[in-house]
Amino acid sequence: MQELVDSLGPADLQAVITLLKSNFTNPDAITDTELNRATVEGLMIRLPHGVVLLPNKESA
Repeated sequence: MQELVDSLGPADLQAVITLLKSNFTNPDAITDTELNRATVEGLMIRLPHGVVLLPNKESA
């Protein structure tokens, strides 16, 4: 799947997102927040040695 996604240009990527938003069986599941979460998760998977997500540090 990565090879296919990598072959898409900016317009194609936007078209895929638009199609998912309008045709997904539960369109309410594809909110901007969920897209942002998926983006962060995808970047962390694709760039495992360059991206680290740390939890908030609680003050004592």
